[in-house]
Amino acid sequence: MIDLIGELRRIMNKDANETYDPALHSLEALALAIATHIGLVSVPGTHAHADNIGEQIAITIPAPADVSVVETIYLDLVNLTQNADIRVYYQIDGAIYTVIETFNWTTGMDDGVYFRNVGISHPLQVTLQSTALEGAARDIPWEYILRG
Repeated sequence: MIDLIGELRRIMNKDANETYDPALHSLEALALAIATHIGLVSVPGTHAHADNIGEQIAITIPAPADVSVVETIYLDLVNLTQNADIRVYYQIDGAIYTVIETFNWTTGMDDGVYFRNVGISHPLQVTLQSTALEGAARDIPWEYILRG
């Protein structure tokens, strides 16, 4: 277990006579230790977006063992050439997915899309639906960060 208060005091008083090792006592090292301690997990992947206008599941986040928070869900849409609808579904009752967020993305917008701070105790899905044919399949990189 890391002594967070002690480490913060050490950082604030780094010019004192005690040994200060930036690899162990810097803010970056402390931030990494805190992230590890609170259980942040990064899960990356790629959705192979088929060349059709049907709604496609891009990401499925399985039910956690306990209540968790999805800190951020990122989608990199740089490869899309057509507008798309992005929907976030949550299995509220443990059986049926219900839409909890819809985002209408257009090609003139930023290439990255994200959703933040979604508490979950059941599975969550993100879908992608192009509004017109893409002309070819497109790879859509994604990542979600989960705090347990």
